[in-house]
Amino acid sequence: MRKTIAGILLIIFCLSMILPLCEVRAFSGELDPENYITLPSMIYIRDGIGTGSISISSSASGYTLSYQKVDIEDSTYNAIQSKSEEYQNYITTSNQTLKEKEANVKTLQTEYENLQSSGTADPEEITEAQTKYEEAYQDYSDYYDSVIETSESLRNEAYALVPNYTNAWTTTTNDSNNVQLDFKNYSGRTNFVLWVRITNGDNTYYDMNIYSSNIENEETVTINRSSANIEVDETLQLTATSSTDANITWTSSDTSIATVSADGLVTGIKEGTVVITAKGSEKTATCTITVRAKGENTDNTDPEGDWTDFSNAKIELKKEGVSEAKVEISNVIPKDRSYYYAFISSNNSKPDIANVDISQIGEVVSYNEETKKFQILGLEKYVELNQEIYISIVEGNENGQNVVLSGQKLERYEEPKYSNAFHATFMTNTGDQIVTTFTHAEENERKLQIKVGKITDTSILQKIKNQDASGFSDLLSLAKNSNDSIYNEIVEADRNIFLQYNAGDVAAATNQNAIDLNELENEAYYFLYVETDDEDGKYITQEAVTLARADVHENGNWYLFFYGSSDFEWADFENVNDNADKDNTTAPGTLPQTGINTVIFITIGLVIIAIGAFSYIQYRRNNF
Repeated sequence: MRKTIAGILLIIFCLSMILPLCEVRAFSGELDPENYITLPSMIYIRDGIGTGSISISSSASGYTLSYQKVDIEDSTYNAIQSKSEEYQNYITTSNQTLKEKEANVKTLQTEYENLQSSGTADPEEITEAQTKYEEAYQDYSDYYDSVIETSESLRNEAYALVPNYTNAWTTTTNDSNNVQLDFKNYSGRTNFVLWVRITNGDNTYYDMNIYSSNIENEETVTINRSSANIEVDETLQLTATSSTDANITWTSSDTSIATVSADGLVTGIKEGTVVITAKGSEKTATCTITVRAKGENTDNTDPEGDWTDFSNAKIELKKEGVSEAKVEISNVIPKDRSYYYAFISSNNSKPDIANVDISQIGEVVSYNEETKKFQILGLEKYVELNQEIYISIVEGNENGQNVVLSGQKLERYEEPKYSNAFHATFMTNTGDQIVTTFTHAEENERKLQIKVGKITDTSILQKIKNQDASGFSDLLSLAKNSNDSIYNEIVEADRNIFLQYNAGDVAAATNQNAIDLNELENEAYYFLYVETDDEDGKYITQEAVTLARADVHENGNWYLFFYGSSDFEWADFENVNDNADKDNTTAPGTLPQTGINTVIFITIGLVIIAIGAFSYIQYRRNNF
């Protein structure tokens, strides 16, 4: 019985660490009893739009999927956290009391049984010992019942604080990145519930997650061209936008070569090269203009024929899903009888398309009528390489084919560096699963440096605990420069669409060895640092770090439980370091928030804790 219950507790604990959602059963029994719905573990915010992926299981085919965002005031969010912590603290205290009562019952039981078997004890002594034992057991039983009742009451009080959904549902598809949330006018700390509903007309199920982050709307300025050629006295219209809708001001680095008007109209004055700058409130973007003598222009478009106008195109390189990349092109109206292919290169040279079939050597360009944008998918194989990225667009129609956009430089997006850089992380003495969210193409063979080390600087832990964004940047610096790690090796990454490492029982088919971390100290905090090998400069190098806590058992088994779980147990850091200032701003158990543009997934986790507590109490109650 002891091993069975312990196994159940361990499974529950492990699942709570690695599952991408916490099934919160609130507001009666209507929440996803079939486990059809999987909510996003993270919401990525970029340019005021939050994206994530909801999925429904194949067994729920025929269901319509919809979602909505319900904002939570800081006071309500704090109340939910406070109530959750009250519940967890009550469970911890109750378990300790149950242990004490159990020890008393066992002691009295032993005394009673010894008197019974002695053969010399007075009957009154035996009766008195039996009474004490039975009274202690009854006291234990009554306390157990009160714990169950109080736990349920506290749990329901926490659930009652979560805002319910409204009638404002947005229907979506069961695809990746199927959530689009508006954060354009948000700044500072933001809390919200993502409600999800699926229905087939007869049955309706709901689920939800709670998210929180600090949002800082950093300005980005984009310009429709990075370079262009014009002739003397020729004009070119440039357009630029600011992510904060700031007014754009235009300047020329040399007005004797080219001027630019307040609206971005460039005029060639004499031969030479000039940089045109578009400035928002703080950030800038530039376009390099080469002015040639009349009759020498080799611009991006052919003046003959009916071709699509890309002069005002807005071109963005974006992350797609977990590890893919795409380009979106807006402000362009396609022609009905034209088709388009993209050419990606490491320089801004114009593609040579004479006597070639562009469908065989170019990337397919599709147009979405709903978003009014061109889209080129599958560009991760270029993004992963250590080179500049330029895009050219070739159009084909009844007139032939023509380069309508030539040598537009693409600006790389920033890869995640902290816990959101890990799609899945699980490490034990028998197996490992480290899956990153770095951009990666399956055909590219890669290597990963994996480093694990103990965190001895408690000030870093204190910062993370207090939701100080510099905590994780300090942790990254510590991990990167640490020479005192318990594991530091370069391993072969799996051939997969994700850049990942699997080993041991987790993926026996890979024949990879599980990472040996037998030096782990129980309940100590560790970093996991991952860096991609550039392989002599061929690839872009990415790095990331996350935080873990060790669970080491006497039988030699060990587990690393990583930052992001609702069950993550935070130490009372002021006791870890006697010199640390006492912290009254964040109660132990609070999940820290990291990053600026990423909303880190948090959950209440009450049901999992309740199941674990119930199993523990049942084990204690029946283990006599």
